[in-house]
Amino acid sequence: MSRGRLQDKVAIVTGSTKGIGEALVRGFAQEGAKVVVCGRSAQRGAELADQINADGGTAHFIRFDLSDEASVANLMRETAAHYGRLDIIVNNAHPTEHTAGGAAGLEDKIDNPIGELTTEAWRKITLPTFDGLFWALREAIKQFTKQGGTGTIINISSMVSNQGLAGVDVHTATKGAMNALTRSIAVEYAPQIRCNTIVAGLVATGAIEGMVHDPVIGPALAGCVLTTRIAEPRDFVGAAVFLASENESFFVTGQCINVDGGMGVMMPIPKLEAAAAG
Repeated sequence: MSRGRLQDKVAIVTGSTKGIGEALVRGFAQEGAKVVVCGRSAQRGAELADQINADGGTAHFIRFDLSDEASVANLMRETAAHYGRLDIIVNNAHPTEHTAGGAAGLEDKIDNPIGELTTEAWRKITLPTFDGLFWALREAIKQFTKQGGTGTIINISSMVSNQGLAGVDVHTATKGAMNALTRSIAVEYAPQIRCNTIVAGLVATGAIEGMVHDPVIGPALAGCVLTTRIAEPRDFVGAAVFLASENESFFVTGQCINVDGGMGVMMPIPKLEAAAAG
């Protein structure tokens, strides 16, 4: 691979065995970063790391479970042991089986309106999504400090952190907390550590991917954005590489940047003339 915008930087992308995380870890490797692929699927993670290495990149797989504090600490420790340092962490991992349904469909979904939510469900969802985020941030900052103090943090949030969405109250709460932590960390650890968040809009992954091709739901989803289609995982690579590059985004920190196809700026009725005519 040719010399890239992230040449020789060491980057962890959590939850990088599929979806947005996979797109980001591939994109970082293409820009010259030495990447860590991590996730719960050892087989898929090892295969992806092998593919990146075969394509001329540098990748190492570490099995990782965001709901396990020891696993999070081991991720940082093994990264430093393998590559000698850590420069960038992307907090992308966010198990969705309890918020959007898993392989069994909505049977796995336990996120509900607050009035119907059990304490058990709240804690089961927040363990990886809130506690896990805390552990990842803490361990990354400890590693940054140990090696001299500098580093870059990129969090992957969601539009539900800014806009209400019924039926997934825990999900909205954890993403809102991520946005708030982004600002606090940027202030607390300036100027050595920059921390920013990508606020993602609709993405054609998981349950949404199947809806895109539905004759009724598909057009409705497309109408939620100002672009020609809803996002695919690769659409977030450019913003992430920009935020990871010290040369390009030195003056950007503490920001929650919408990458949402214009979803966040559009009223529910974007064209009043068309609505009146109907």
